[in-house]
Amino acid sequence: DKLGIGYRAEQILVEMDSYLDSRNPSGHSATQRLEYWRVAWGIITDHPVLGVGTGDVQKSFDLYYEKMDSKLEKQFRRRAHNQYLSITVALGFLGLTVFLFSLLFPVYSSSFKPGFFYSIFLLIAMISMLTEDTLETQAGVSFFAFFNALLLFSQPKNSKEE
Repeated sequence: DKLGIGYRAEQILVEMDSYLDSRNPSGHSATQRLEYWRVAWGIITDHPVLGVGTGDVQKSFDLYYEKMDSKLEKQFRRRAHNQYLSITVALGFLGLTVFLFSLLFPVYSSSFKPGFFYSIFLLIAMISMLTEDTLETQAGVSFFAFFNALLLFSQPKNSKEE
């Protein structure tokens, strides 16, 4: 049976066991993500406040893979696959703070009533950002911008008379 959560969990355990033996995450999605996150965190600790800049993210990843002598094969060396880490690498903790503020401001703003559907959309989007660079692709940006605007602005505004 090659379907279901049980099979995937078993694959992840095999990947982790292989990684612990060889320290080579190449070709295994779960252990590669751990390596991506480890590299991203290393870059963040070197540039915590303002990051490396938006144009130097891939270059910084490439240099850090070499610096830490990663066993990850070159064709698998990618960016963080985590939107929060990617923002922090590029813009530092200051940029991450602004990013999180811009995501969460409509929920707490007195000008909007986000409603149930917007809250669910935002929760799903924020969870997807944990395992993918959601806003690094045109499809991700378009999806987020369309549904964010549709679900946020389709709700009536709060008024002082209510």
